[in-house]
Amino acid sequence: MRADTLTQPQAWKAVTALGVVCGLSACATYYIPAGSGRDAGLMRVTASFSDRGLKRYVANMDPAMLALARRHDPRPHTDYWGRVPGWEVIRLKDIPRLGDRDPDFEAARLINSLRPTIDEELEVAKPFVLTGTPEARAQALQCLTQAVYYEAGFEPGEGQMAVAQTVINRMRHPGYPKSICG
Repeated sequence: MRADTLTQPQAWKAVTALGVVCGLSACATYYIPAGSGRDAGLMRVTASFSDRGLKRYVANMDPAMLALARRHDPRPHTDYWGRVPGWEVIRLKDIPRLGDRDPDFEAARLINSLRPTIDEELEVAKPFVLTGTPEARAQALQCLTQAVYYEAGFEPGEGQMAVAQTVINRMRHPGYPKSICG
């Protein structure tokens, strides 16, 4: 055996030291020295966010791109679809507001006309009947009880019944499992 080779403990020490050095270098922060030009680069990019710069971008868009960009522009603009003021942009995370006032008769009529309605008489749903073995019925009742408790445990009886009815209605929908425990 040669004298210049590392012994087992020395090899582990060397590998450990190399791992520590690599780990520390990977954890080092990314330092940008002053005067590196980063601030100037950011200023160059954001300078084009002015109205003049945006007009330059718009000039290169085809009509479809322009229509899409205008539709998603967050600034207030004319609603070409005739929606009520306050409802031009639909933001699902916010409650739609009509301003600081109640809508007048015409605005309320326009809002109601946008809501879908059915003029035909609705067919009453068939009553729900749970079939199966006594064990399956007990498990379904347990699952329904848990759903009602976790969704509306501290609600009045009407709220709890609404949750139970929703779970049962979902069994009839093709997009949901055909089981209460689904």
